[in-house]
Amino acid sequence: MKRILIVMTTTILLIGCSDNGGIVELVENDSQISFITTKATSKTINTETVIKSDSEETGDFIFDIGNSDITIKGMLEFPGYTALEQNEISVLLQSSDIKYANIDLSSQIQELNKPLCLTLKFSGLNINEGDLIDFNYKNENDEFKDIEYGRLIVDYDSGWALVIKAKLYQFSKVGFTVKEKLN
Repeated sequence: MKRILIVMTTTILLIGCSDNGGIVELVENDSQISFITTKATSKTINTETVIKSDSEETGDFIFDIGNSDITIKGMLEFPGYTALEQNEISVLLQSSDIKYANIDLSSQIQELNKPLCLTLKFSGLNINEGDLIDFNYKNENDEFKDIEYGRLIVDYDSGWALVIKAKLYQFSKVGFTVKEKLN
């Protein structure tokens, strides 16, 4: 009886794996990543006092901007940087186009030898239950790239997303993205 069972199992495996399709076929899903759209109806928001240091000791930047449609709250930390190095980094938050859930971080320094940590909450997002939400940056070739972060929290009902301790190794456009399947 064991012999028959072994022969049948071997035969099924050989038949199933005889062509390139096999029993299991890996399928690459075509998908497109894009920044999440916001519920903003205005193209401009008040950016006065956008960024400020929370203390002279840490030099962390705290920002809180928005309007009736969206709010952007965050903190940019400089772990491992001295006060002098922190003073060399100036962060500009461009919010002239608030159609998408992203911010532009820029500085005179192009490359960072240690990561900065960004915690960012973006409210007023057009998101639905089941959307594949992530936090990415766009490189110089306009391609989305992954960012390592501590945690990502999404509230689909209220329309907000929060990333905690995203590690930034360069200044670029960063934000919340959604992956859409192409059919």
